[in-house]
Parts: sequence; C-alpha cells; structure tokens
Amino acid sequence: MKKSFSSIVKAAYSLPLEEHLELFNLLGKNISEEKRNNIHSNSLKAMQEEKKKKLVFSSDQILLKENLLGKLSATYCLTTPNSPARG
Repeated sequence: MKKSFSSIVKAAYSLPLEEHLELFNLLGKNISEEKRNNIHSNSLKAMQEEKKKKLVFSSDQILLKENLLGKLSATYCLTTPNSPARG
C-alpha cells in the first residue's frame, strides 16, 4: 500500500513525543548513511576517472568555475593548465 507524503507527515505529527524523537533519530541516521554512500560512490567514480586520465587539474580559477558550471565543451576542458588565458 502506497501512502502519500502528506498522509505520512500527518501520521508522524500524531505520534507521541517519545516516538517523534525516535523517528527523528532514525531519519537522521538514514540521511547520514545516504550522504556517506554518496561520498563513497563519488570517490570511487573519481578514482576511476583518474585511472583513465580523465581528470584535468588546474589552478586557473576561471577554467575551474566554467568546468563546474558546465559551460565548456569536452575538448576545451582538456586544455593544459599552461594554456593561454581566455578573453
């Protein structure tokens, strides 16, 4: 049986304080575990990309910002750290 989010929230609000606290602790632990799993997954992905030489290291702040925002084409991302400045 699938319940709607609002019905779950309504049921949670009807719980006594002790069960509120238990639910709060369970959700907190679950969220922490999900975050840990995401960090682990991302680190494994980064290690694989590093092994395949897909990572580009740079101290160029503009290049880094553009890469984070996804504004560069794949070929442009593969420029060397000593590339001339972009205008």
